[in-house]
Amino acid sequence: AITVLSKANGVGKTHLGVCLCRKYIHNFLYDNPDKLSYVHTDIFVTDATIYRKVQESYRDKSFQSESDIIERYAKKKFLVIDDLFSSRDNDFARRIMLEIINLRLDWYGLPTFITSNLNRKEIREIDTRIDSRLNNGIVIELQNNTEDKRKAVKE
Repeated sequence: AITVLSKANGVGKTHLGVCLCRKYIHNFLYDNPDKLSYVHTDIFVTDATIYRKVQESYRDKSFQSESDIIERYAKKKFLVIDDLFSSRDNDFARRIMLEIINLRLDWYGLPTFITSNLNRKEIREIDTRIDSRLNNGIVIELQNNTEDKRKAVKE
């Protein structure tokens, strides 16, 4: 896994994730030109989207279970999880993210790119097991004095 952390907004974490997704799709189509109509879906997702999809699976008329949702994200050939723990840091969020990250990294060994506005210490305080798994990959923590690029564009 590659994890990019920064307390600052607008420094390019999400942009980098989008670029990696585009490169992955480009390489897939280059290697599989006969599958031009095939589109990779859900390879870029925020943590909030995952939580929402899991919660929707609890409805009586849902065709998917919580396990189905978790397995779907755990088995993607490539996955970007944007804004890890930006929407919540409760037991539900920790459990869902730990399961997805554990399956992707420890069981399936699949490439995963994660962004967060938290620092290492804050992630460790939320869940030491997730921090440990992220630490097995590359963790890039940008300094807080990084300038918001979105703000600079508007000026």
